[in-house]
Amino acid sequence: MSEIILYNTVLNTAQRNIVENYLSSKYGVSIPTDKYLFESTHKFEVAGIGRAGVSDIHSSAYSGATLGVAPPSNLDNGEYLLFGHDDTSLTAWSTTEIPSAKFKNPTCGQRVEI
Repeated sequence: MSEIILYNTVLNTAQRNIVENYLSSKYGVSIPTDKYLFESTHKFEVAGIGRAGVSDIHSSAYSGATLGVAPPSNLDNGEYLLFGHDDTSLTAWSTTEIPSAKFKNPTCGQRVEI
């Protein structure tokens, strides 16, 4: 057994999908609820937000001390935003490969899957 995760509450479907994707990325295991395409290259500190249904939503997430997302302004059923990094040094932020000036990338290689 590699890891045990305990919560003091029952996870909803969206939360469970995000935890499963975190574990899948961390340990390189395929899962049927795969929502994150960068698990082979950006498997560190995978986190995310998502909505499985009207009452199944996870609306805030933090990936270590690098990136936080909360709250989404518009998240439809079945939509997830997952992110992780490639474990290189976090020394600066850039706007390379970013669709808007509102966003910045850490140069360590953070990946976001929308």
